[in-house]
Amino acid sequence: MTDEPPVGPLAGALVVVAHPDDEILWLAPAVAQAAIIVAALPGHAHEPSITRGREAVRAAYPVRPFEFLPLVSAGVYKRSDWLRRLPVEHGVTLKSDCPVATASRYRENYSALVELLGPYVKQYPVVYTHNPWGEYGHEEHVQVSNAVLVLAQRHGRSVWAWDGFPERGLRAEGMRLRTDYFTGRTATLPRRQLDVDSPLYRQVRELYIANGAWTWDQGYDPPPVSSYLQLAREGELLITRRDRPSWASPFGIAAYGALDAGRHGTALWARAARKGRRLLNGATAPKP
Repeated sequence: MTDEPPVGPLAGALVVVAHPDDEILWLAPAVAQAAIIVAALPGHAHEPSITRGREAVRAAYPVRPFEFLPLVSAGVYKRSDWLRRLPVEHGVTLKSDCPVATASRYRENYSALVELLGPYVKQYPVVYTHNPWGEYGHEEHVQVSNAVLVLAQRHGRSVWAWDGFPERGLRAEGMRLRTDYFTGRTATLPRRQLDVDSPLYRQVRELYIANGAWTWDQGYDPPPVSSYLQLAREGELLITRRDRPSWASPFGIAAYGALDAGRHGTALWARAARKGRRLLNGATAPKP
């Protein structure tokens, strides 16, 4: 690390993520130059060893300051129906079989996030955080994004987020929050391409792995250049979700239901169609 002050679009930015390791996975370009990094929900809901590992990572983190809010994750990952869930103020709607205490903590965490993140967002004019569909769909990533955007409007701040996985890929995995509620909305947003500091990414990844606190594929490397979308500009919200999902017309609902054979119905249908085409082509094509 150099002692020279950072310059460029990332200089002096605030980075806010839901969980430790999110910052280097989705916001790696901002980590090296950020004024401060904040993990909003560092306490793991079920594994105390991961919480301890995250604290060890924070103590040895190569970029400072890295601060943890005194909050514990609600443990709601995949507690929502990724095909049918609705975006709400505190994140997304959860399944009816989600434990009452878990759902309550999820709602309560949102209020706590708005209160505790307020002083940070008020202090820094530019924030990098999660996108409104939670990168790959994580319910708490959505929650943190919502809290930051509310605070950005309140304090006149600008917000950027990773463009994320493409809509087609999310749909194939059965995650439709982006495809149903934000389709087409992201195409008009201001966008910037930022270089990933690959050596720093690998250093931080290995630190998490060594402390048993890495929660993603250990072999994952981000692209060398990542695309970021501006969600808010000096308090003006640039991205809005649909009032209704894209399939909410009568025809859309019928078609949607016809393709839905369980949680991954759309994906299964698409995969079956591709397999069928391959078999057909294989049966009719001449042998080499």
